[in-house]
Amino acid sequence: MDPAKIVIVLFVLVYSCILHEIAHAWVSLKLGDPTGKKMGRITLNPIPHIDPFMTILLPAFLYIVSKGTYCFGGAKPVQIQTQNFRNPGRGMMFSAAAGPLTNFILAAIGGVILILLSRASPQVVFRYNSAGIAQLTYNGFLLGQIVLLNALLGGFNLVPIPPLDGSRVLRYLLPYRGKLFMERVERFGLIPVMVFIAVGGSTVLTPVFLVAFGILALGMPHDGYRALIDGMFS
Repeated sequence: MDPAKIVIVLFVLVYSCILHEIAHAWVSLKLGDPTGKKMGRITLNPIPHIDPFMTILLPAFLYIVSKGTYCFGGAKPVQIQTQNFRNPGRGMMFSAAAGPLTNFILAAIGGVILILLSRASPQVVFRYNSAGIAQLTYNGFLLGQIVLLNALLGGFNLVPIPPLDGSRVLRYLLPYRGKLFMERVERFGLIPVMVFIAVGGSTVLTPVFLVAFGILALGMPHDGYRALIDGMFS
């Protein structure tokens, strides 16, 4: 296993999670809740965002055990005091949606750059070996991971299961009894999410992956896309 690729994956994952949480804190601040800012969460400094298990140990373990085919994790959640919002329900919805939206924007930016480079300066993202086979460069691997990890983070966090962001968006749209049900489920912490991952996580994450990389397949030259798939999942 290439140590440089492990470093790249962890770097992209950590900062994708950090930007996700910064988005929560920044939108909350704009809507009237300064809690995230007061706790130092609107910063690119990784220290305030790091959760030892979710940010470091779990991603490293998953990546090594899966031999580089799977990696996931998260940052320390931003605390939000909804009573500081003028409209608590709507404020929470916008703050919750900001995280996944940020990840989708990052995935789109990475994808556009990857497609443009593969067309205009292909040697930056893949090169041909002596056998004439295109191989992914570290630049291409970095951009591919930005697309992959951010698409998965965005899609996963939009799942409407407490305490994921999607549940907080959905809660605002539900009638009173629906809101009460979501609040009761959230008391179980991460257990509902762990059950979802064990039972049906791939039903959400696989389509997200197929859409993201399907778009890349349409935009990249065939050799470059083949190098991307081989380089990221082999």
